[in-house]
Amino acid sequence: INAPQVEDFVYITDSTYSAQEVLQMEVVILHALKFNLTAVTPHNFLTRLCSLLNHDQQTKHLCEYLTEITIQEFQYLKYRPSVIAASAVCLGMHTLRKDSLHPMFLQVLSMWRIELGELAECVRELHGTHVRIANKTRTLQASSDKFAHSKLSRASSIPPQPSLPAMLDHL
Repeated sequence: INAPQVEDFVYITDSTYSAQEVLQMEVVILHALKFNLTAVTPHNFLTRLCSLLNHDQQTKHLCEYLTEITIQEFQYLKYRPSVIAASAVCLGMHTLRKDSLHPMFLQVLSMWRIELGELAECVRELHGTHVRIANKTRTLQASSDKFAHSKLSRASSIPPQPSLPAMLDHL
């Protein structure tokens, strides 16, 4: 993927603006935004959610691992970053046999406008990805290697549960 050149913008405006005018407007916009151009990622949502739920280090690291394994999988592009983070927390809690859904978790789902059906679909896919990694049927292993270290609670070594979280049975 090649980033558009300034000449491309001049062309799509049918030369209404010169290259110099496009560049000047870019500077105006960047200053108005104070150069704050970051994209919100699942990690941003996960950090906040783990903080609200007071997760211990192992739970936090497992949720980070589950979030990170979605990066290289095309099918997760259909989910909002908040849904991926919430799904990682839901599945992480289940994986560690901490099935009780914290009332704060349900409140956050509501605030982030996450429907339980949307969450359930993402959790199912994430569980499948986790199982494929555990069974060594997924070739992409960089995240697994990274989270195999003790400083990250050996999160990638924690096996997935054979079943999905019980809350999904009702959806």
